[in-house]
Amino acid sequence: VVSINGGDEIEKLTPQFPSVSFRVATRDAQTAAGRPLVSLDDVLAALRDQNRALSGIVNSDIVLGPLGGEPLAGALSRMAGEGLAFNKRMDQQTESDPGVRYDLGIDAFFFGRKLLFGYPATSFFLGLPWWDYFFAAFPLVAGYPVVEINEPIAFHLVHPSLYDVSAHWIPLGAEALRLLGPLFSNKQELLAASGMDAAVAAIGWLIDAMGSNDVAALEDVFNQFAEATIQLLKEGTRGPDGPPDPASAVVREV
Repeated sequence: VVSINGGDEIEKLTPQFPSVSFRVATRDAQTAAGRPLVSLDDVLAALRDQNRALSGIVNSDIVLGPLGGEPLAGALSRMAGEGLAFNKRMDQQTESDPGVRYDLGIDAFFFGRKLLFGYPATSFFLGLPWWDYFFAAFPLVAGYPVVEINEPIAFHLVHPSLYDVSAHWIPLGAEALRLLGPLFSNKQELLAASGMDAAVAAIGWLIDAMGSNDVAALEDVFNQFAEATIQLLKEGTRGPDGPPDPASAVVREV
């Protein structure tokens, strides 16, 4: 077991968990969010050091269940291949509740070695918005195979979300656009079908016309960008055994 933590946390945790290998986080979200959230870059660096054929990132409040009666690792490896397989969680009020699918984000990602080494450096933190949008959309627009796991395997007890629109939603949305935008070239049909062309244009127009001071307007255009990102996944995600499948669509209401 490997755990990524700040130096102060490691000092406190090591005596309690002597069998755990701790890695010092290169940065955290303490200043930005008041919590020592771990960066996506640090998680990917730890996985690259492990260099496994199949890697996964699952939010820490998720409990995984079985997949189609198969051993989970084998089924996930088959579905992900060298690309990405993802799953949306089931929100539960109690542990015995079968849950309701949460369509506002993605909580479980499983990916092959080629994609593991293909992700770029980012400013994202697990526990803040946009990392999940980026993590799913990047391989799609970069040409990797992407598939949604439709069977419910990720379960989550409901709790409030904690992030700020001006401090987190808008700047991290801008980071997602910075990283994904260059990959949109020569994908005009997909951009038009998903509404991504209009979303990107709306962000550009607003910033050019009004700058970055109108938080409400910026929230609206980044909500539009989020909707377009999810629709992009819907248009571009293939089923596990073939071409894009309506049953595999990712749908988000923002």
